[in-house]
Amino acid sequence: AARRGGSQPRPPTTMLVPLLTPAALLPSGCGCQRHVYPALRASPAVLPLLRAPPVRCGLFDNIFGATRPDEDEAGKFSRHLDLEPGGFPLGVLVAGLGDDALEAAAAAIEAVWSGAEGEPLKHVPIVALAEGDLGRGVTLRSLLAALGERDSVLPDKAARVTVPLVLLSGFSTVQTSLAVRRLRALGLVGGASGREPPMFAVAVPNSLDKSLRMLCEEIEGDHRARQARAKPQ
Repeated sequence: AARRGGSQPRPPTTMLVPLLTPAALLPSGCGCQRHVYPALRASPAVLPLLRAPPVRCGLFDNIFGATRPDEDEAGKFSRHLDLEPGGFPLGVLVAGLGDDALEAAAAAIEAVWSGAEGEPLKHVPIVALAEGDLGRGVTLRSLLAALGERDSVLPDKAARVTVPLVLLSGFSTVQTSLAVRRLRALGLVGGASGREPPMFAVAVPNSLDKSLRMLCEEIEGDHRARQARAKPQ
């Protein structure tokens, strides 16, 4: 996070995140309507103050390569501090939120990538997931590969999920913590009931080749388990 007035940033919070995974590119010309969120119109700054961790050699290539994770890696978890999100394309995948909630979420996410004077440091692509994204064979890898072409496009048929999903890619640990805090502070709700707060996840290498449907089910299962543990006995 950017430093202000010489103050030191708070130490990052250790977060436990599920190992996500993606795959096939969606066909173009799907009838989606382009919608540019007001918070995303500013052009990216030349000298960003917020920098993701250094990219490990070859990590970015592995994201869009053909390598598949070992079967015994599925369903495991990694500590966010052990990951290197700088190797992933910058962007956010969202499902289960309405148009107004998407606008508010876009502004909150853009604020994470703003300087001390509020100027935008980077443009963050935001993809509203479509019903077809939950189909067979559509993986996280393919969706991350299409971040640019699907940025700020509202699908004709939005993905229908029980609990809203916000999946961050290319954020550092500090940026992830800040984004989650900002989004939670908005009190966003959605999903099948229209009253569910969103669940949050971070894209990591071992989940790239899982289908989005499988990822949503795994993340929701973990989300429900945490909710159950948090309830007073």
